[in-house]
Amino acid sequence: CFCLELNKKLVGFMFCEQFDYAKGKYLWLAEFAIVPKEQGKGFGKQALKFIENFAKENKFNILYLVANKKEKAYKIYQKQGFKNTNQFFMEKELK
Repeated sequence: CFCLELNKKLVGFMFCEQFDYAKGKYLWLAEFAIVPKEQGKGFGKQALKFIENFAKENKFNILYLVANKKEKAYKIYQKQGFKNTNQFFMEKELK
């Protein structure tokens, strides 16, 4: 877990998990959020660069995240080099 701070105030966080899969060692960016009033100031872009460097330094092959095409962050991820895959998440509610 990584926290993003500005002047000792939390502006965002990233929660990551690692796993091995088809292309090797994956770092999954499972949760990533920037405080709403701090969005649009470049913190997300800086955080993505940080986590990419962290992944490279720790010999991960793939940086992976799940994004909703309807969210504005989706375009930010694309600008940072993330590409669509043919995988989709599915869920089933258990009652």
